[in-house]
Amino acid sequence: ELGHNTVQFNQEEPISPLVNSIYTLRRRGNYMKLYQRSYLKIGHGQEVANGLYLTGDISYEDRKPLNNIEGFNDEGLLYERFTSNNPLDPDGIGTDAFEPHKALTLKAGLRIRFQQRYETTPKAKFIRGSKYPTLQLWYTQALPVLGSSTNFGLLEVGAYDEMDFSLLGKGNWSVNTGFFFNTKYLPFTDWQHFSGNQTSFLNRKARRINTFHLLPYYSYSTNDTFAEAHYEHHFNGFLINKLPLLRKTKFQAVGGVNYLYSTTGGNYYEVFAGVENILKVLRVDWATSFSKDAQLSSGIRIGITVQ
Repeated sequence: ELGHNTVQFNQEEPISPLVNSIYTLRRRGNYMKLYQRSYLKIGHGQEVANGLYLTGDISYEDRKPLNNIEGFNDEGLLYERFTSNNPLDPDGIGTDAFEPHKALTLKAGLRIRFQQRYETTPKAKFIRGSKYPTLQLWYTQALPVLGSSTNFGLLEVGAYDEMDFSLLGKGNWSVNTGFFFNTKYLPFTDWQHFSGNQTSFLNRKARRINTFHLLPYYSYSTNDTFAEAHYEHHFNGFLINKLPLLRKTKFQAVGGVNYLYSTTGGNYYEVFAGVENILKVLRVDWATSFSKDAQLSSGIRIGITVQ
């Protein structure tokens, strides 16, 4: 890859451009926080043995902070101010989250599926899963050479799986933990960020469940130790089919919990329950969050069901 673009501090892009535009125009709530980069990235991935998949990449980036432009109306009066592009100080004026710098980063990942089942044809191999959870390991090393100023290490380990409970439905879970070390220079661009959500829309990509319903986007970002866990259960027709008035709607119940620990914000919990398969594509959840035995917030989230 070779490019020059603007990217979110959280590379998993927790808020889409469309949703951010809606909130920006209606409420000046520009939640998307961006910086500019010019970069070159080379990577490769390959299954080295059945169930053992190895990836690696090297990237070189030139990063610069961005400031939002102030606007004036026809009378020359300043518009209501947008929040800044600094996640650490969104209400600040002209403050930057980091100093311009260059970064040379090496990343290696290992995915392990024990007793992975598969089928082969003369032209392809088709993965059929495993009865065991999938394990993942990642190692990141930033090197202060070739003009790069970043200098840190990051080690992560995670696991995920899908469980079939027959008539009771299906459950999906994932866990991930990690820590930074030798952090001689670790800018906010390289902190560990989490998939939060401060809008009324569910933030879901494909079948990933490592997203939160109510977590502020960057309040729990950390440059130290972190851990997160997620569980989501799809009851399919087990609950709603027992209600005669709702059985014909073909609605399906869903519920789950999310947990996060970071040295920045401490412990954070979410509990949610909802209904999916509304008109075959819509999903509506109610969620509430807690931290340090105190309720933080509650809200309704609406999204598209992804099969």
